[in-house]
This record gives sequence, C-alpha cells and structure tokens, in this order.
Amino acid sequence: MGLEPNSGCVVNPRFYEDAVLLINAAVHGAARAREIEDFFRCKKFVLDMPVPEERVFENTVPMWNADTVNDLVARVAIAQREKDEAQKNSFRKHAAGAAHN
Repeated sequence: MGLEPNSGCVVNPRFYEDAVLLINAAVHGAARAREIEDFFRCKKFVLDMPVPEERVFENTVPMWNADTVNDLVARVAIAQREKDEAQKNSFRKHAAGAAHN
C-alpha cells in the first residue's frame, strides 16, 4: 500500500485479534484501502504519511483458494516486472541522450 512501518510500534494480543477481523474482510474482498490504512494508523503500526495515489484501491480481491491467490500474485509480479522494465528503458534512453550531448 505504500505505507511506512513504524519501527517503534509495539503490538499486543488485541492488535492481533483486530487484525484477524481485517484480514478476514480482506480475504473475502470486503476491505477497502482506507479501512486498512485507518486500522494501521489507529494502531500506530505505520507512520502518518500519505498513501501514494497509485497504491489506493477500492476493494480487496476475494481469495477463495490457492489458485486465486497464485493467479493474483502472478499478475502482480508481471505488472511489477513491466514497470521495472519501463523504468530501465526510460533510464537507458535518458542516459543515451545525455551521452550524445
């Protein structure tokens, strides 16, 4: 989500109990980014910094079985590789342009 963990956060049993409720909602596709963010902020689990706009989502994706999870992880990995490759290509073009000047 782009949140920065708070290294000074101390979790307790109540944190884990509340987290289970949020995780269950997320696994069933019923959690929004704002709810997850609010939970982490309320528990002081993350620093109070804004979430990058490209990391905000409306709802989580239901994950009914291992195949669903594996498919989602594969799609995220492909998207990340494509993003990384685009950044590398952009850097190469910039570096090549600078070398000719």
